[in-house]
Amino acid sequence: MNPTTGNGTASHPVASLRPPRAWARAAHVCLAPAVLGLACSTAGGGDDACACVPAECARECLEYGYRVGECVAGICRCSDPHDPDADADAPDDVAEDGAVEEAEVEAEADASEEDGASDVPTCEGFDLDAVPGSYSGTFAGTIHALGEDYPMDGDVTFRVEAGGVTSWTFDGTMSGTAMGGAYGWNSRIQGSLDCERLDGDFYEGVVSVEGTDYHFGGTMQSSFVPYGCPDGTFAGTCTDCPVPVTGDGTWSVTHD
Repeated sequence: MNPTTGNGTASHPVASLRPPRAWARAAHVCLAPAVLGLACSTAGGGDDACACVPAECARECLEYGYRVGECVAGICRCSDPHDPDADADAPDDVAEDGAVEEAEVEAEADASEEDGASDVPTCEGFDLDAVPGSYSGTFAGTIHALGEDYPMDGDVTFRVEAGGVTSWTFDGTMSGTAMGGAYGWNSRIQGSLDCERLDGDFYEGVVSVEGTDYHFGGTMQSSFVPYGCPDGTFAGTCTDCPVPVTGDGTWSVTHD
């Protein structure tokens, strides 16, 4: 009777205790307390024969896909798996989960690269060194108050600061008149732009009406092309007028 299996059929002691591939990856794995039994059963019996044989241990471990086989306290221990086909012996769910996980990681990396690439302006047609500098142009729009519309117009000027690679900041002013020149108004503007568009705000706006100053603010946008903003829009609201007052319009600038 085989001392390892406990039945009348001989069974290879190492093969019967071969661990799953997932365990082997984790650390040194004891494949064969049964190797000692094999040594005892094949060496003619006797306690003196019950010992791990280094050469046999190394050979057995190599056969089962491990680079290192050494006798430790009389037990053959195998480590450092290297068999490229060993994964075939792993449970199906382990092998499949590993393949699926690897595919998911690759897909996420590809998606991240694509998203990152789509977020970066191409800047085709731009001399990037020529973007910074002064820009000037005009605006025209309408003030909406008490159910009536009143025209307004004026100038837009700002400066794009150097230092960006494909994006920059700007700071400037909008100033003009409303109601056919009856009232003057001005505001500061600031924001950012890249090789595709500009986004900003106008703020600290002041309009003087019969000696009283009222305040307003809002937003402005435009596409950006070499070198200017051809189709800007703006919209804002008076923050302290006695009745609701809003305004909107268009603007454009070119590089000076």
